[in-house]
Amino acid sequence: MHDFRIWKESQIEIGEKTELLADKGYQGIKKIHERSRTPIKKTRKKSLSKEQKKFNKQLAKERIVVEHVHRRLKIFRILSSRYRNRRRRFGLRINLIAGIYNYELYLPPYSPDLNKIEQCWSWLKSRIRKCRSEFDSLRDAIEHILKLAS
Repeated sequence: MHDFRIWKESQIEIGEKTELLADKGYQGIKKIHERSRTPIKKTRKKSLSKEQKKFNKQLAKERIVVEHVHRRLKIFRILSSRYRNRRRRFGLRINLIAGIYNYELYLPPYSPDLNKIEQCWSWLKSRIRKCRSEFDSLRDAIEHILKLAS
């Protein structure tokens, strides 16, 4: 079943001021929602003009941001495969995934202060450095620290 058909059957209300940017699969959406833009398709007999190609290219530049978000969210598989859990929790799970994604947007590329595992490794390394001289091998020092931590 195609996305456009699913969208039509869902009867989701879209505000009149909302602008929809859709791909070629959503041809005909303009009849349902006035403020929508889809790429112009070429016909069998007629190629696209330069203006039409320019319009399609500009639309693709705007849509690519959304496509990248879709790709990132599909990593969680809940959006890219059939949902087999209870429907009651679907909205909650989607909101959690969106929250994780939005949280990741605002993290710097490398942020050890915000990453718990980095803090753990830092603590472990500092303890090993302090007691390294007391043991014959590094392995013995690591085992000692891990016993203290557990």
